[in-house]
Amino acid sequence: MKTLTINGTPYSFPEEWTEVTYQQYLRLVKRAGRLDTIGVIAAITGIDYDELFELEVEVIDSEILIDAVSGLAHPPDWESLPIPETLKVGAKTIRVPKSIRREPLGPKIVTQEALAHAESVGEPYHMAGAKIVAAYLYKDYYPEHNKEHGITEENLQELEALVQQLPVVEVLPVVNFYVRRWATSLLTKKSIVRSLPTPIKSQQESTDSKNSAPSSWLTRLRMAILPNGNK
Repeated sequence: MKTLTINGTPYSFPEEWTEVTYQQYLRLVKRAGRLDTIGVIAAITGIDYDELFELEVEVIDSEILIDAVSGLAHPPDWESLPIPETLKVGAKTIRVPKSIRREPLGPKIVTQEALAHAESVGEPYHMAGAKIVAAYLYKDYYPEHNKEHGITEENLQELEALVQQLPVVEVLPVVNFYVRRWATSLLTKKSIVRSLPTPIKSQQESTDSKNSAPSSWLTRLRMAILPNGNK
């Protein structure tokens, strides 16, 4: 992590994808088609874009920003990331269910509704990812409450917020796993799966891009976060 000071307040800025939370990733995805330097800062820090836009340039150390975020322009191979066996959520370590047909009906319903909503409003399925993961971790995170009441919206939102703070390299493989499992039972497989992240560059292309001019870091970051490299 780099420390970026903005208007006298220090913020931790990730230098590699293992340090990026799922929430930060979602903010980057939202701005991906029109990502600029201010947009990157807003996505990582959570500061409003317009508020940042009004700041004087002297209050932001742009050299530290570019040095830190340049590392994000070289994404992992999203498809090869392993599905973790467990996720550390708050103070609990929760097993990631793999045999989802043996899971309760509740998580399936949450998944279907979340994906249907994303599709209806034209959002990438990533935006529903934390909610989907939270649904499948729910029974082990709230074991006693789940037995008596099932999934409640209040608890689901609380757990979703915790999942959003986990590293994207851990959460996204789980999201992809669940989406693929249920895509065919909800919508056409093509409409869901066509936007699943795939390797952006070949190994040689990745090596070449590391040697490219620093001025291209924003372009490379856009490619890193956009599914299939498309806008």
